Amino acid sequence: MKDIPGFEGRYAITKEGEVWSYSRKNSVGRPAKGQWIKQRLQKGYPVVYLRGANRKRGRNHLIHRFLLLVFVGTPPIGRNETNHVNGKKTIIDLKISNGYHPRKIANMLGK
Repeated sequence: MKDIPGFEGRYAITKEGEVWSYSRKNSVGRPAKGQWIKQRLQKGYPVVYLRGANRKRGRNHLIHRFLLLVFVGTPPIGRNETNHVNGKKTIIDLKISNGYHPRKIANMLGK
């Protein structure tokens, strides 16, 4: 399990795509226990709702992007997208070996 960049000390992700929320104090100052964050689908892609340290509101984040960012590294210049090797985008198919950063032109051509 590794910390998610931009959310260090708040959230971590496993190689299987599960996201953990670390124990911390909530907005009122009460302790909040660490827990696994529930995933849901948005346009067919698994997402989790995360909130940054100084943000009142959070937003949905794509899990497959976090997986590649944490375990593979930042995408090369011009490859800001994340694709699935086998084309499936279900929660079951969240694997590091199933993700890659495509060339933009290949993605535009549907290859």
